[in-house]
Amino acid sequence: MVKRKLVSCVARNRKATSKIFPITCRGIKASEFMTREKYKWVNEVITDKRLPIKKHSPQSRLIQLVKFDRDVNSEEVLAEFNHRGLERPTYEDVFVFGDKYPREQMKRSVVFIHKPIKVNGLPFVLVLDKHGYGRSLDIGWLGHTWSQYWTFAAISK
Repeated sequence: MVKRKLVSCVARNRKATSKIFPITCRGIKASEFMTREKYKWVNEVITDKRLPIKKHSPQSRLIQLVKFDRDVNSEEVLAEFNHRGLERPTYEDVFVFGDKYPREQMKRSVVFIHKPIKVNGLPFVLVLDKHGYGRSLDIGWLGHTWSQYWTFAAISK
């Protein structure tokens, strides 16, 4: 069983909490993670072509899930990541995390503010979400305000 460390901090006089989850990225294509057995629904714009993952040797990484006690925009999330010394995740982090920790997205939607993809000229990021009674892999517009019920994934250095 993996031990999860719970940390908290004060961000601009507001509390933000986080949990840490170890993963190992192996350079596996996104399509290999996006099966019906794993996700009830996958947004059609999520493809290997749009989200290329290059082959590489195994890399251990720590995903830190950050929650806020208020609504925040993407710039505020990234500022908090910077304040904590965290990095933005990659596309691959989304797929590996979703595969290893499928129950986390059933607790709260998990937003991965990675290098955005363009859909109809607008920037979007991947979101592990709930869809009916199952898991979904969707996209979220980078320009809107995220409610306090969202969780944000970052990489611990």
